[in-house]
Amino acid sequence: MKNVLVLVILVNAFFGAAQNPLFQQYVGQHYRDFSEFEQFIDYVDFGGMLLNHKEDQDTTDAFALYGKGDTNIVIFESAYRPDGGSAARFIFKDALLIENKSKHFSVIYGICSFDGVEDAYVVALMKVNRDEEYYSKCKKAWRINPVTRVFEEIDPKKVKCINEGFGCC
Repeated sequence: MKNVLVLVILVNAFFGAAQNPLFQQYVGQHYRDFSEFEQFIDYVDFGGMLLNHKEDQDTTDAFALYGKGDTNIVIFESAYRPDGGSAARFIFKDALLIENKSKHFSVIYGICSFDGVEDAYVVALMKVNRDEEYYSKCKKAWRINPVTRVFEEIDPKKVKCINEGFGCC
């Protein structure tokens, strides 16, 4: 029985379901650009980043941000051939749909901490104040669960993100 439970956990970790049913059909799909999927053809690619990319530790985990009007989609994906230029491809893992985003809030990822610990896997909807070194007024926050590999909502009061533009302009 214990072996069956371990197998179920492993299968869900590698082939798990998307957190949002809207994205379930895309789990495991390969693509160059998310707007290749007909339902999202009108979405603009705002860019993305590899997570925890360091000289001594490479990763294929990545976030990408797409938007249309006041709706944003944050995609958790795996990149392969990330240095292949136009040959770079991605495998869809999960996504967040963030609707009705106010102009005073921004989607921030890759530069946040949770409960005082830096965590590249945190995505936050933060109130932006250009005069602060860190954003701390978080409306909502999510983190990729390291076992299930899907977004889970976390306590926004424990999230803080770096203001990359602080003191520069």
